[in-house]
Amino acid sequence: MAEPAAFANPVRFGNDFELDPRAYELRRAGCPLKLERIPMELLLLLIEQRGQLVTRDQIILKIWGKDVFLDADTSINSAIRKIRQVLKDDPEHPHFLQTVTGRGYRFIGSVTEIRSDAPPAQVTVQAEHRTFIGQVISHYRILSMLGSGGMGVVYEAEDLRLGRHVALKLLPEKLLSDTRALRRFEREAQAASSLNHPNICMIYEVEEHNHQPVIVMELLEGHNLKERIRNGPIPTDEFLDIGIQTAKALKAAHAKGIIHRDIKPGNIFIVDDRRVK
Repeated sequence: MAEPAAFANPVRFGNDFELDPRAYELRRAGCPLKLERIPMELLLLLIEQRGQLVTRDQIILKIWGKDVFLDADTSINSAIRKIRQVLKDDPEHPHFLQTVTGRGYRFIGSVTEIRSDAPPAQVTVQAEHRTFIGQVISHYRILSMLGSGGMGVVYEAEDLRLGRHVALKLLPEKLLSDTRALRRFEREAQAASSLNHPNICMIYEVEEHNHQPVIVMELLEGHNLKERIRNGPIPTDEFLDIGIQTAKALKAAHAKGIIHRDIKPGNIFIVDDRRVK
């Protein structure tokens, strides 16, 4: 059994991540993120020792104890991979977890302690989204929040009928009484569902929750173009490939009379096989 983290107060790192050792919870923009026990224990340890090398032997001793019998390398590698997935941290160009080959890991992100007398960050966002986690909408159980923007909040959810994970897009709570925003959201769902192209995120269906539409979409695994640009120069062949695939997607949309009015790197997703969505 791992010991409690040495730090007692929540800490903040990155632009919007918070880790609360007492609540045993990792949050992004105030919304809880799903992280299993071993990855959570490892993240707590790395942040506790932030800036310092944490060896694999130290990890084993802290999390499992000295007399444990297990494939430690596989267990540690799996936990590191899951942490990076949740934090969307590129191992080649890390912002949080640095691998020291053959030795261990180091947390390199800037960490700020949130004192008990400090005002909580983004309380409004937390109050708005926390209630959806764990809820079932139609036959989809909401697991975590993936992101939010002016016209929608996107969650990861489990399809209870088919056993797959999907993305659900809902209107922000503050816009539920805005009839213009609601009509625009409905038009987006109708337009997107008419498209079937390998470079366009697939719309599975449109459900209804509390008299508002819910767009059920393909869940994408990878990173957006904004993150790819931030991580360093893009080779010419990859740059051209991204541009060509993006142009093909836009051409397919234009053929249906649909104009995407918010083309930007953050809205261009690159899945693991370098396919653009």
